[in-house]
Amino acid sequence: MAANSPADNSAKQFRSLDGLPPPQLELEKVRAEGVAVDNEENHEGIICVGGPIFASQGKVIAALSISGLTIHMAQKLEACKAAARETVQKISALLGYAGASDPGSRDGAQPSPAETPSSKLASR
Repeated sequence: MAANSPADNSAKQFRSLDGLPPPQLELEKVRAEGVAVDNEENHEGIICVGGPIFASQGKVIAALSISGLTIHMAQKLEACKAAARETVQKISALLGYAGASDPGSRDGAQPSPAETPSSKLASR
């Protein structure tokens, strides 16, 4: 396999999360925002914003991701995050997910932070 291929995890990426707070803190941020951001952690010059799409039972069945060049995305990152969050909520609602309009609630109940829709986002 060629060095730096997707399956080669031995090469250090451009912006690694090494040295930053524990992953739990990053997950808490993702839960609170409802979307995750890859800020050049996978590829230099690329920023990605993604969020989970839920089925009616509250299970993540898909995801939406917006990727672009850092030179363009960095200037509008907050707007891209808001657009991704709104879009995954709308798609989730179309699929019957009752909590899609409010990431903090499911079927009228207030789940614990570990149960919120964005907490089910496995990747950042």
